[in-house]
Amino acid sequence: MSNKNNKIKFLDYKKILVLTSTNSRLLKLSNLLENKIKEIDFNNQVMSVEEIVLYDLIIVDLNYLNLDELNIIYNKNGINIPIICITSSLSQDIMQVTKNSSVKNVLIDDVQLEQIYLYITLALNDKKKMHLEDHHTYDLDNSKLFYKLQEIKLTKYESELLKVLVLNKNIILTYEEIESLVWGDKKCSIYSMRNIVNKIRDKSFQSIIKNISKTGYLFDNSEFY
Repeated sequence: MSNKNNKIKFLDYKKILVLTSTNSRLLKLSNLLENKIKEIDFNNQVMSVEEIVLYDLIIVDLNYLNLDELNIIYNKNGINIPIICITSSLSQDIMQVTKNSSVKNVLIDDVQLEQIYLYITLALNDKKKMHLEDHHTYDLDNSKLFYKLQEIKLTKYESELLKVLVLNKNIILTYEEIESLVWGDKKCSIYSMRNIVNKIRDKSFQSIIKNISKTGYLFDNSEFY
């Protein structure tokens, strides 16, 4: 119990910057995080590096702001402040621009935004490993799967498919969405995708990826921590 309280209590000392200009999003975030964070500032443009470094976490509205501008400041100045992005829909472009950055999570509005307090807690608590079934873990920073301390070798597409599902945990991704996010402009049949999913299961455990009949797949994080 005390460990859980510590995870929540430390947010009392954190300062968060929200980059958006959407009034509805400002109001929603204000209501969701009221009295839970030490200080939340809202701005409608990327600030100077001297101002950015004063914050513990940055929330970026991708419907309004181009993340490239913030990435340039990060890369130029060696900043590693965690970022949480919010978007109305997931796309290949969004996955690409967040791939090599300090982005911890990409939240889809109206689907995951209600859980933003949990995602903020995880991002600021620097939780780098997801504990799965039967001594399996997933390294969130390096997108690698382990059994005990031994890395499970995955092929390129096995690794990318699992990563996409983990990044969108608890969200059903359709066959078409997975094909776009993993293969880009290339085609992948449902049969080939099923074979890759089964190979991931064979290398780890069967329930790591759940079938959603005639729709797609799901990484259900409710059973793990």
